[in-house]
Amino acid sequence: MVKNIVKSGKTVFFSSHLLAEVQQVCDHVTVLHQGTLRYSGTLEDISTKVHPGRRIVVEVQQPNDSILATLKALSFADVTVTGNVYTLAVNTQDDVRGQISKAVTSAGGLILSLREEGGGLEDAFLALVGKGA
Repeated sequence: MVKNIVKSGKTVFFSSHLLAEVQQVCDHVTVLHQGTLRYSGTLEDISTKVHPGRRIVVEVQQPNDSILATLKALSFADVTVTGNVYTLAVNTQDDVRGQISKAVTSAGGLILSLREEGGGLEDAFLALVGKGA
């Protein structure tokens, strides 16, 4: 219902502690903590500027130097390796999973799993209001 109201061109103020819900419904967010404004801006900006910790984790059957070289050549990520797991710190909001999958398979890798971690509203929120913020 809220999405339909927004599509009609109206502004909706939505207050919730359910951050997954906020992320699905809102395009702008404001974070208040103990009466202090901590952030106000677009949902994309809070995810990329406040806590740009989006990662894609790829587990392969057998790691090799070719996979590592191919992944390191991607302009949108920094790569670390632990055993047969490649972790890519991604610096874009674009969906790059297909490009990563293609890079790994073209280098002779067999993907066992590929998942995205972090970089969402919850990570940014915790960075703004969590311990030490």
